[in-house]
Amino acid sequence: MQLADSLALAMSLPTMAVGFAHYTRSNAFAVLGQERLLLSPIAVGSILGTSLGGLLVGLVSGGP
Repeated sequence: MQLADSLALAMSLPTMAVGFAHYTRSNAFAVLGQERLLLSPIAVGSILGTSLGGLLVGLVSGGP
């Protein structure tokens, strides 16, 4: 299981880095700064979803 986690991380980090560089060069982050009314609910929803998902994983998982 740890190998799968490591491989998933090894694949996602370069993908995220390339995406971040692309959006930085295209000024997409400047648009997000102008849309604060949109950005705040998205950030709150992401944090809440991650927290609830983390709490519920013990109920769905069959392992210890």
